[in-house]
This record gives sequence, C-alpha cells and structure tokens, in this order.
Amino acid sequence: MPEREESVSPQDLRDVVQKILQRYRTPAQVAEKVAHVLVDADCTGYPSHGVALLEGYLKDIADEKLDPAGIAFVKDTASGALHADAQNGWGHAGLIDLAVRVRAQARVAGICIGTLVNASHIGRMGYYVELLSRDGCIGMGTTASAFMPDHALVSATGEPERHLGSNPFAAAFPVEDHDSFVFDASTAAVSYFKLRQTQMTGQLLETPALIATSQMSSYDPAAFDAGGAIRPESGHKGLGASIVSSLLCALGKGAQIEERIRGTTIIAIDPETVSPGFSAQCGMFLEALANLPFSQGIPGWRAAARRREAEAQGIRLGAQVISVLSREIEELGLPIPKFLQRP
Repeated sequence: MPEREESVSPQDLRDVVQKILQRYRTPAQVAEKVAHVLVDADCTGYPSHGVALLEGYLKDIADEKLDPAGIAFVKDTASGALHADAQNGWGHAGLIDLAVRVRAQARVAGICIGTLVNASHIGRMGYYVELLSRDGCIGMGTTASAFMPDHALVSATGEPERHLGSNPFAAAFPVEDHDSFVFDASTAAVSYFKLRQTQMTGQLLETPALIATSQMSSYDPAAFDAGGAIRPESGHKGLGASIVSSLLCALGKGAQIEERIRGTTIIAIDPETVSPGFSAQCGMFLEALANLPFSQGIPGWRAAARRREAEAQGIRLGAQVISVLSREIEELGLPIPKFLQRP
C-alpha cells in the first residue's frame, strides 16, 4: 500500500468514493451525494470529516448499523415544517434531500424547519447550512444525541462519564458579492473524529479536552479509550449549547421527549421576507470586520478560498486514507485510478 501522501483532484476523489459506495449496495444518486459531502470537507480544510470517515462507514455497513440501500422519505407535518426518516440509511443524502425541500418551503412561508431521524452520521454540518445560504436563505442546523450508549462521548457532569454526543451547531448567511458566512462548531471541547485523527498521528490534543478516569484533565487521546470522556466546550457554556442542540433535535420525536435523543434539525429562513436587501447589508458588515487591523478573516470565506484552491491544485491525501482507498479498490476489483498507481 502507498505510504506517501498524494495529491488528487476533487472530482477524481469523488468518483472513487462513489464507486466504492455503489459496490456496497448504495444507490448511485445517494452515493454521489455522500461522496460530495465527504470530499468537500477535505477541500475546505476539515479532513477529520472528509474521506477519512469512509473506513468507519464501511464498518458500520458490515456491522449492519447502516443500511446502504436505505432511502430517506420526506413528508409535510404542518405548515412550514417537514419531517424525514432516513430508514437507517445515509444521513448525508437524507439531509441534502430534506434541505432542498426546506429551502423551497421557506421561499413560500418565509421560514421552514425540518427534522431528520433514523440516519447515519451526516458528516460536516456546515455543508448543509451553506447549501441553504447559496440559494439566498439563512441556514441553521444541529445534530445531536443524548443518553445513546453507542453515541455518548461528552460528560454532562464533570465526571468521566459519557452522556451526550459532540452535538455540533452550524449557521450560514447569504452575503451579496461574497462567499457565504458559515459558522460550524462542536459543543464538545474536541470532536470525536478530530480526537481519532490526532491519536493516529501519535500527537496530543491542543487543549486538555478530556476527563480521565482519575478525574484529571488530559491532553492524551488514550484517556478516552481508557474510560474517560470529552469535556463540553468552555464548560457550562458548552453544556448549555449541547442541551439546546438536543432539545432542537428532539423535535423530530414529536411530543414523545424521553431521555434518549438522536436526530438532526435544520432551519431555513428567507431574509428577504423580513428585511429586503439583507444580504447586501451582511456584505457591508462583514467587509468592515474583514478590514479591521489584525483581522483573522471571516469564517466561511477562508473555507471557500481553500475549496477553490483544492479544485485548482488538488487535495493532499494522507497515507491512511490512501491505504483504505487502495485496499477497497483492490478487494472490490475496481480499476485503479492514476493517483493510487505507484510510479
């Protein structure tokens, strides 16, 4: 297997991922959507939520935790509200389909909320809210789990016990003559996939994001495997944000809110129905921030610039991702793409 990094065009990488997923019984249209979400994360500088996730997804299929042939269906539940059931299938495709429907209803009603249940991992939440913003809507979204043993990562008590998921929250705003403003953050001190990515490199975390079984703070990813838990981001503030995420996602369960919660909620708002010219005003506000001395840039603009650079110059794939892709292509009998061929 290749042990070096390789540069690959995003389209070539999407094609390979899609072909692999289709061999695992994923319908072509669904596989295309999943591949696009994963590769876009690599393009925008979030490799922890990119193609590196593929190996875990394929394991979920083998363990029958994910039905690759499952197709989400979306139904109206009330005026300005939609509900989708992914039927244990790909969350990426289910959430894209839901976002398209939510966006269309927001154009009519001014606002629409959509909920998604029975879905696999969805990838990077920012992808979906940015999708809404590109069509002129404000997009907000969150995905959460609470008291789900297979998905518990974060302590809600300060003890080395796991109660909540990483429960990310994202928002995107349309900006006239600019890329969208996109905010995307975990309510946990570190996402699970960033933790695993750091562990694979043999490094320590940048912050003491873990609670070890000794109840001491830890930078070492091994503390999680030894029975520790991830801390909420910024302590009580992160815990509060995680609870908000959980309650928003509980909307998908109707009135039956119990301890266990797992789902995704996405909201689209058409700002022109409230404030005509809003996206132009956003542009002036963000330009003022971007032009401040020592500005660190605008979230979303930096990611969009990285995406354009990746489309022009390619994505650098690490050795582990190259190894997984090479193994799957060999085992499935697929043609070996040029970027995986040894010189």
